[in-house]
Amino acid sequence: MDTIYDAKLLLVDDNAELLALLCEQLRGAGYCRLKTAQSCAAARACFAAEQPELMILDINLPDGDGFSLFRALRAKADVPALFLSARDADADRLFGLGLGADDYLTKPFLMQELLLRVSEIIGFEPDGYAVVDLSVFEQLVDLMGGITFDVPVDMHYSDPTQGLNIDLQAGRQHLNGEQAMQVARFRSGYATADLGRIEVQRSLVSSALRQWVSPKGMLHLSKAVKLVLEHTNTNLTKANLLWLAESFLLCGRSDIASATLPGYAANFTSGSYYVLDAGGVADIVNRYLNPYEKEVQAAELYIRNG
Repeated sequence: MDTIYDAKLLLVDDNAELLALLCEQLRGAGYCRLKTAQSCAAARACFAAEQPELMILDINLPDGDGFSLFRALRAKADVPALFLSARDADADRLFGLGLGADDYLTKPFLMQELLLRVSEIIGFEPDGYAVVDLSVFEQLVDLMGGITFDVPVDMHYSDPTQGLNIDLQAGRQHLNGEQAMQVARFRSGYATADLGRIEVQRSLVSSALRQWVSPKGMLHLSKAVKLVLEHTNTNLTKANLLWLAESFLLCGRSDIASATLPGYAANFTSGSYYVLDAGGVADIVNRYLNPYEKEVQAAELYIRNG
């Protein structure tokens, strides 16, 4: 989805009037991809037809209960869920959250509170977004005349089904676009597995950016913006992108920073995950992103692991 308002929501409640009110308020807030169900069977059918990105579930349903429905649907896919129920006992709320639900709101409730909780679970609405095709990196490297990079390990890998053939020696060397993409895609040989790959990718991009901050980079600015626009889905205008590119090229090399969110790799029954360290994330937020004097605390961050 491009914005939170493109999210697919599944609303399950046996009260038709409440469902109609929820749909009216959610559509008024900008959400337009809504499906409703008044029973467990109907909810399962909706889920099977199109997987939602958030479920809002009542607990008391005519053919079962929302807790059992949640467990059954979560077994199929890891979809966020919010329980919306008249059952306000602490035991019910803790049970629902203990099952893995993202939130629990009791009836009666303030509609604005529900909208805030929905937006918090799905994510925030950014002022601007840009989804860039990975292939543009290779073309940008060639446009800028290549990059010099210290390849950390020997990289040898071949996969004819992807048309991928990586054959690079370790050491400092000048890479063209195809070779730079090979470094970015190589995923074995690192002591820390995928974390090592992420660090190499970050180092590669940082190295490229530092080398492009130069008078030579300015000469290619217009072509670079045009190239990125051709491979980007964005709500930013060409003028926005040009301003961002100019600001980047005019900044000093010491002004360019990058960071990997701290955490650790963990294996669960549903697969392998990177579990974020809330304290470390808060440090990065405060160091690079927080414009206020008061520091953001780890407990104030909404981090959903898994």
